[in-house]
Amino acid sequence: MKLRTILSALLSLHATPSPGQILNIVPHQDDDLLFLSPDLLHNIQTGHAVRTVFITAGDSGRGSSYWQDREKGSQAAYALMSDAPDSWSAEDAGIPGHEAPLFTLNQNPNISLVFLRLPDGNLQGQGFEVTGSESLRKLWEGGVSSIHTVSGSGSYTRDELVNALGHLIAGFRPERLNTLDFIHSYGDGDHSDHHSTAFFAKAALEAYENSPVLTGYMGYPAINKTANVFGADLLEKQLAFYAYARSDPNVCNSGLACQSNEYYSWWLGCEYRLDGGPVSNAGSAQVAGLKSIVTLDGTQSLDPNNMTLAYEWTQVGGLPVDLVNSETSRPFFTTPDEPGTLVFELVVRNGKTSSSPAVVVVTTVRHPENIALKARVTASSANVGSRQTPEKVIDARTGGFPADHTNEWATAGGQSGSWLSLSWESPQLVSRIVLYDRPNLDDQITGGTVEFDDGSRIEFGELDNYGTGKSLDVEDRVVRNVTVVVTAVSPSTLNVGLSEVQIFGASASS
Repeated sequence: MKLRTILSALLSLHATPSPGQILNIVPHQDDDLLFLSPDLLHNIQTGHAVRTVFITAGDSGRGSSYWQDREKGSQAAYALMSDAPDSWSAEDAGIPGHEAPLFTLNQNPNISLVFLRLPDGNLQGQGFEVTGSESLRKLWEGGVSSIHTVSGSGSYTRDELVNALGHLIAGFRPERLNTLDFIHSYGDGDHSDHHSTAFFAKAALEAYENSPVLTGYMGYPAINKTANVFGADLLEKQLAFYAYARSDPNVCNSGLACQSNEYYSWWLGCEYRLDGGPVSNAGSAQVAGLKSIVTLDGTQSLDPNNMTLAYEWTQVGGLPVDLVNSETSRPFFTTPDEPGTLVFELVVRNGKTSSSPAVVVVTTVRHPENIALKARVTASSANVGSRQTPEKVIDARTGGFPADHTNEWATAGGQSGSWLSLSWESPQLVSRIVLYDRPNLDDQITGGTVEFDDGSRIEFGELDNYGTGKSLDVEDRVVRNVTVVVTAVSPSTLNVGLSEVQIFGASASS
């Protein structure tokens, strides 16, 4: 099961006191998604209050519609990472003498974005003619006395920009401030705005009394590094970027498109901190039976310099369990004797610094077997040409487009009234059904029913538009057939479908 399937609800149910505030200061609307993640994902997943400040509009010398769309892309990405609808409230960020919008995610006020909308400075800091060839690099080095926002709201001198960032830092009071490369110099292959933003962020932080931990991340030069993001973390990072990329025609926006782009495919597969910090990976979510042994897996955690890692696992949610060997990469425990959800965090250390905490969920059920894998699957229609056939809902892969469309079932133009049926030769005891919509922003099931061969049915509402699972408790009924009928779809739907169906139960004779 994907980590996002139940994680957001879980962390709210088992919330501990707020783990602190994280402030990210980056230049462009995709820099956080490419270079600060999966730490960014981990911070959101573990309940931190996360605010990201985008210094430039990312306009690339283009018109207002381009940079405005990039802002919408950032909002879509953060909504996805937060498992919340893409709905935001806007207000002014409150910088004295300057206007800058502050957007807060309606269903998760811990998530907020600030856009200063200064002009993109171009790769070497030469700027673009349409914005007066102004750039952050020129402002930092004294080549211009001020820089004007692309929205026409005002301008900043060098000191005013440092003070503005200092005001945002003081108002948010983060425990950590993340930015890009403040150590190396212009001309090293990184974008000029990456260095400039980091220089300004560091300068603002030096004037702040209660200094948070400052962490810099490698930008473009990460293309020369080894991949260190894998498994569920990689998929989550990719999907967040693809959600953004729908609004930016200059980047790849799907798994297939990014595979053919060596830069984006590589940046998505790695994260490198300037302090040499390791990357934690807590493995994939699991489903387990009652009173059964479960092993957690942190073996995909990596240190950039191949230093020996120390592991620290902590249970942060659910009925307490005795976690054995919690200081190893693969601790284990015996699940409780009643159904529930267990949450664990992993921090890895290399002797010098530590990772952000990664999180994993273990769901305990009475019948842990996914009997859908043994079913015969039929459907109202299928997009056979794209290999989006009915049996893909039981391929044990909950992803789909835009990561890989061949992992999902899609109809051939089907909308409301479409159906998918799973059947078995012998009676099955069914206790729980989990439905995963196709993880894209267009095709969405907003209502449906699950029908059984005894004539009973269960209604369900909107499925998450990014492929997060919706669980339905079935109360241990014996059936030979389960049919999912779509009764409502979003207005943008072209080909309704599902990426996965999980049915937990057992043979009625067992």
